[in-house]
Amino acid sequence: MHSKYDEIQEILEDYKKQLMKPEDGLSVKVPARTEWPYQIVRAYNFINQYLFDSRMTVGWLREQCRVNGKSFAAQFELCTGFGPKQYILQHRIEASKQLLKHSEANITQIALAVGFRSVSAFCNAFKNKENTRPARWRELNQN
Repeated sequence: MHSKYDEIQEILEDYKKQLMKPEDGLSVKVPARTEWPYQIVRAYNFINQYLFDSRMTVGWLREQCRVNGKSFAAQFELCTGFGPKQYILQHRIEASKQLLKHSEANITQIALAVGFRSVSAFCNAFKNKENTRPARWRELNQN
């Protein structure tokens, strides 16, 4: 029998496996390109590897991948359809919805598991994205 922690990790690993890979193609915004620039591939893979780590911020990404400036963010958006910050937030919220729907983890466990540093930051981000609080979303979307 799985512990709640194991259940959370399994759901998050399944989520990460479904993320687009750079070799899957580009965003429709850049049809003329056939492959992603190396620095974008490196940053994208780094984000996906550490997506649920609370250290994952755009600042940490830039430091670890040695990228900087607005041109990086613009290039990242051309390839993925999201700026780096939006990409991280989008996937953390989507993963949290999977946890809300398919686990018995509480809101605090979910917030921390997907990389938020506080429950209030998670609840505010979730409400901004989904127009409802996580607990209410769970009520409305239980199987």
